[in-house]
Amino acid sequence: MWGKKAKIASLCSLLVLALSSCSGSAQTTSPSLEGVKYALYFSPPSLFLNDFSVFTPNHGYVLLVDEEGGHQAIKTDGMDGGEVIWGSAHELSFADQSHNYIVGEQKIEKFEAPKTDLQNDIAVSNGTYLSTFNLGGKRGEYKNQFTLTDTHGNQLETITESVETIATCPDGKMIGGGKNRGPTLDLEENTSSQILISQVFDGQNLSVKPLWNHTASEWRSTSLYGLVCTTNNFYALMYSPDNENISDISLVSVDISSGESEIKPLISDETYTSTIYTMGPDLYNSRYLDWFTPDYFYRTDILTGETHRLLNLEGYDGGRKVSQNEVEVDEDFIYQLVELPGDGDQYAIHTYARSDGALVDQLELDPIKGVGGMGQYGFAVRPSP
Repeated sequence: MWGKKAKIASLCSLLVLALSSCSGSAQTTSPSLEGVKYALYFSPPSLFLNDFSVFTPNHGYVLLVDEEGGHQAIKTDGMDGGEVIWGSAHELSFADQSHNYIVGEQKIEKFEAPKTDLQNDIAVSNGTYLSTFNLGGKRGEYKNQFTLTDTHGNQLETITESVETIATCPDGKMIGGGKNRGPTLDLEENTSSQILISQVFDGQNLSVKPLWNHTASEWRSTSLYGLVCTTNNFYALMYSPDNENISDISLVSVDISSGESEIKPLISDETYTSTIYTMGPDLYNSRYLDWFTPDYFYRTDILTGETHRLLNLEGYDGGRKVSQNEVEVDEDFIYQLVELPGDGDQYAIHTYARSDGALVDQLELDPIKGVGGMGQYGFAVRPSP
């Protein structure tokens, strides 16, 4: 997620999209999705993104990668934690500090949307993209910005609630959740926290409606690890300090209609000492929830909480460990993005069979110039038509 800092010596145009590239920069071009298989987001972190006095770039790139490892770049105004998502096999979306973008087969649509510089998540429902951005908080209030974007334009709203992750439900609605640090909690004493999950999109409009909450006795250690929404229920993995230690991760299941919930401790011989992630509907098959840490892929029985390891995600020797945005999953495969040892411009994508964890492909990307000082954040795999 971190690259070495380096100054880009460039006289390139400040246009978001450039038709030619300069030495030392990623190759920017008029975007084409022909042959594109993957999309990656590179950006400086928010600490440096708008500080023109530091030795780091103040822009970012979305990289479109083909099946041979070649790539083209779209220059952006940067976004710490920048996400990219495929809405279908024919378009993808992302955001920077000043605009939201939808890239189609033949054109890119750019919508003015000034906002903060730290993104939490992005999800899509029937061609409508919902993104959440972290505004921080003070005096007991924690705020997020939402943008809602489709090919007709976008909408921007601010809410007093923490929404760190979003999931799309089969009916097109979206739910979001996070550690609630709103006006009902005492931030100065840090005595408690509340995991809050809400409906955030009703299928047509932004609409925040609380669905479930869990209050813990301590503030800093509570965590919500992703959301999966099904027709009747939603599921999440949660750590609460009331469970005494990090190995006590619980599976939360909530009936959407009634609000009834159940919290089951995971039953396993393993101790989960790493950050845990769940991802999307492709990780749920009516009985099991698949999830991963930076090292391993797991499967949990949602009826019993019994959990076992499916496979290791090790990458190249000496490559850094993967993080949330660097593993993608579809029905058949697990895709892992790995930064190779070196100067921060060498990446590879490993593909594993979902059925048995066998490594079926290793794609080394062409060197990516001009991303020194940038974090690698979003990673998305193009779905089949």
